[in-house]
Amino acid sequence: MRPWDQARIRARIVAVRGRTLSSLLTHRVGLLPDYAIIGTQRGGTTSLFRYLERHPLHVSPSVRKETHFFDRNFDKGENWYRSHFPTQRGRRTIERRLGSPVVLGEATPGYLAHPAAPRRMAAVAPDAKLVLLLRNPVDRAYSQYCWDAKRGRTTLSFRDAVRRELASNGRQAGAASTDLSAKDAVAPGYVSRGHYAVQLQRWLLFFDRDQMLIIASEDFFAQPQRTLLRVQVFLGLPARSLAAYDQQNATEAPPIDPETRGDLADHYAEHNRRLCDLLGRDMGWNGR
Repeated sequence: MRPWDQARIRARIVAVRGRTLSSLLTHRVGLLPDYAIIGTQRGGTTSLFRYLERHPLHVSPSVRKETHFFDRNFDKGENWYRSHFPTQRGRRTIERRLGSPVVLGEATPGYLAHPAAPRRMAAVAPDAKLVLLLRNPVDRAYSQYCWDAKRGRTTLSFRDAVRRELASNGRQAGAASTDLSAKDAVAPGYVSRGHYAVQLQRWLLFFDRDQMLIIASEDFFAQPQRTLLRVQVFLGLPARSLAAYDQQNATEAPPIDPETRGDLADHYAEHNRRLCDLLGRDMGWNGR
């Protein structure tokens, strides 16, 4: 057995042991999702989820798109999470009405970067399929910054925000531990959310590679219909095209200044190489 497989088995044993008796007695409450879109933030996750919602055989959480259970709300317990989805009886009612099985899902892009989310999800929903949209980390970082600046969440320039984070080695206090309680984790910053290889390796300790569909956000933005059909096949949904593909939560902003883009591209070069090695394919970002 390969060391990588041994590590995955050990991680899964730890995750399963973390389940409480109450989590094993939830057959009378809501079901668990068949899939989750786990990342990345500002990678097109909202658009993809909204497209999937238009499929007649797709059932989203009853309350919200982003439950944030495995990053921010884990202390609320599994029954709280299940309350967002239909019960078994409810699902059967929906399926009888539609005459076909339905797919349950949610999308919380913060899961990918959260250090404790893989272990938590493996303990609660180990069979869930995972969809990942990965965007050029330079563009992703700038898009997140513009989103925050538009909402008054930062007064720094993008250049200053990047330099501050790079000066602290791309880490924020409290974000390193994998034993964080539900609300203790400090969200990764603009730079560190683009360290995809590190994040993906954590997920691969708990989930098989064939449970994951990894898509370049640039491919999704350029060919939304083709990407949506690919996701539908992965989730077991009958292929269905839409009349229009309106991008959600898009932001307009001036280009990144060349010096800052160059600094970020240099920073991400090794991270992107490790990701390509991990996936066995080039994401097409070409360093810039």
